Amino acid sequence: MEHLTKPAKKGGNIVVGDFSLPSCGIVAKLFQSNYWYIADIIFFVMARNALHPVYDHQSYMQQF
Repeated sequence: MEHLTKPAKKGGNIVVGDFSLPSCGIVAKLFQSNYWYIADIIFFVMARNALHPVYDHQSYMQQF
């Protein structure tokens, strides 16, 4: 992520398209988590993407 923030101008925005962290009831969290891991495995098999949890990009980006 650090290399993504370097070209941004001060006060600029970085747009990241990704899954969001679960934020509602337990059933919705379970569904969203399972949906993410199924997609993550498919991306890994088809494109060799890294397997990883859903990142909290918003919290991380607020550090910069």
